[in-house]
Amino acid sequence: MGINEVKLQLPDGKTLAALLFAGNFNYNLAEGRDRFNLLKQYLGQWQKDLEIFRELVTQRFLERQVPVFPSNINLPLAPQGGL
Repeated sequence: MGINEVKLQLPDGKTLAALLFAGNFNYNLAEGRDRFNLLKQYLGQWQKDLEIFRELVTQRFLERQVPVFPSNINLPLAPQGGL
C-alpha cells in the first residue's frame, strides 16, 4: 500500500490538498491451460477487492468515514471508455 500527498484540481481551477491511497492485490497465475480461466476469475472479483481496500483504508487510516470531496463534484470510479 502506498500513501502520497496530492493536489486535486477542481473544475474552477482551484486546488485541494488530498491523500492518495494506492494498493495492489497480487495473485499467482499457474502455468498451463487453466491460466486464462484463473485470470478471468481474478479479474471478475475486482469489486470484492475494491471493497476490501476501502474497508482497510477507512478502518486503519480514516477512523471514520467523512466526505472527501465537496458535494457538487462527481468523480467517476472507473476509467471512461473501457480498458
